[in-house]
Amino acid sequence: MKIHLITNCTSSKSSKLKHDVKIKDICDKTRSPSTNWLDKIQRQKDLVAAIDVYVGDHWSKVNELHNLDLPVWVVSAGYGLISAKQEISSYDATFNGNHENSVSKFFSGESLAERNISWWNKINAKEATDHQKTGPIEELYIKNISDIFFIVVPPNYLKVLEPELQKLASSGIVHKENTFIFSSKQNLKQSLKSFYFQAKDNFCKDLGGSRISLNIRLASYIIKRLKLEGAVAPQVESLYNDLLKNLPPAEKFNRKRMTDEEVYHFIGEELQSTNIKESSASKLLRALRSKGMACEQKRFSKLYKEFIEIKLNQELIGNI
Repeated sequence: MKIHLITNCTSSKSSKLKHDVKIKDICDKTRSPSTNWLDKIQRQKDLVAAIDVYVGDHWSKVNELHNLDLPVWVVSAGYGLISAKQEISSYDATFNGNHENSVSKFFSGESLAERNISWWNKINAKEATDHQKTGPIEELYIKNISDIFFIVVPPNYLKVLEPELQKLASSGIVHKENTFIFSSKQNLKQSLKSFYFQAKDNFCKDLGGSRISLNIRLASYIIKRLKLEGAVAPQVESLYNDLLKNLPPAEKFNRKRMTDEEVYHFIGEELQSTNIKESSASKLLRALRSKGMACEQKRFSKLYKEFIEIKLNQELIGNI
């Protein structure tokens, strides 16, 4: 019996891969977006194993589990469900709706979750065998029928997997002895609630790291303490409940949300006393939050990158 980890990809990619394939670059109107996209990524020559492509706080914990010989499976908006050993290119495709490389833009008239599910079904589609189509999660379970699965993903990714997981729960393939779902607060269907363990914000004190990596930190904490010779489900519940005991309330921040212009101004002010090469988005974001202001991490990183590029271009032009 093995533990399998099913987790989400990350937007940050390794610098080992130089060329990004982007959803926004799909422009061929003669074919479906999914067909166009799959052809595009399959033509790429610059490839690295998926486990070495993604980076960041979340992925560092995934790597730790992978190094313990856990099979890792990646829920990717660009590639579908893939093994961490599969070689892939660098790409930019996301289930986030407010992004230029959102896969949801190819569908209309539905909710974001429904549009993402439509894309997911298309990029995972395979030729039906025996007149029956098997989904990517079902195929994984069938091939590893005696194993255990930890599904560790954020809410928007879990919504994409939810229809297939519901189907598998109703058929008995997915049950509370072989499946454990870790994600932040959300409204799951009733049939999946018995498998669900919420990654509460106040776990950060004991588990460390940021809220972005809280799902995987919680799963990792539990996985590393399991004894596979015994029943796993009671152990998972016991370890989770132990964490719940005597935890303080999550720290609440009353920070002022900033406009893009205000963030640019803040970055410029901070860089006046810092060499650009010595600065980083994470350092400046900590400084910003310490002053009682708010900016989501991914948004701040994007604005910081834009500001630095503008600044360097201005210096370059000034030297001509």
